[in-house]
Amino acid sequence: MAHPGVEDHSPSRRGHIVHVAVSLTAEQAVRAEVWARTARCPVPFLIRRIAQALRDRLCDDWEQNGMPEVVERRGSRGKYPTRVTLPLRLQIARTLAARHDPCGMLGLGRVMGPAFRGGFQMAFDEALAEAELTLRSAEAGS
Repeated sequence: MAHPGVEDHSPSRRGHIVHVAVSLTAEQAVRAEVWARTARCPVPFLIRRIAQALRDRLCDDWEQNGMPEVVERRGSRGKYPTRVTLPLRLQIARTLAARHDPCGMLGLGRVMGPAFRGGFQMAFDEALAEAELTLRSAEAGS
């Protein structure tokens, strides 16, 4: 069954497209700048890579267990604010919209934004730790 906020057809044919804004904490930003310099890419590229990798894992979890209700401080924004595009499978988009935006008033991006940002912060910390280990190993090997 279609949901008022979820389109059956997207111009990209990648499913239902959701846009979510994410950013880094001040500590993450400093560490990410080192990682980005070493990787020779901009910090927003790293942010998008981690966000895209996180999408399927979070959506699968939310489909099984429901999306957590997360309350954010209004106006809280960190370093490197980046808008990420998340193509969702139509079925998960419909399920999440039916549970969390039953009238289709807010839009899925706004509804899932706080929970996605919470998961993103943890995933980015994990990715930073892994990158730092890799960098230390590379430095020790040279």
